[in-house]
Amino acid sequence: MKNKTITVTDTVINSEVATIYNATMVLTSTGLYDLPAAPQRIYFTNGSNEDIEFNVLSKHELKEYNADPTRFAGILVADGTTFRHHEVYGPGLLEDIYYVVVTGLGAAATSSITIYLIDYV
Repeated sequence: MKNKTITVTDTVINSEVATIYNATMVLTSTGLYDLPAAPQRIYFTNGSNEDIEFNVLSKHELKEYNADPTRFAGILVADGTTFRHHEVYGPGLLEDIYYVVVTGLGAAATSSITIYLIDYV
């Protein structure tokens, strides 16, 4: 199973600015072509000492998000809580997750957060 991690530093969280991370991974099939892949599961624990807002975007949503991010409400992930995609999006696998957006909601973060992007297809 192919997995990827994204580290969101305490400096980024404390900036209180929405930061967009690329969630894709290039999978090479038989060496003949490269195919961008997206994770089917997301998991992380917010142990940063600060609440964050978390969101995911498809490749088609990015342009709209950049034009007007206020149209995309994120999910509150309080300090000390764990985000599991199936608790928010339902029991199925995720599809077309190309970007992860993280916004710190204060400036008290003292630790980074590692976001686990799991099972690329």
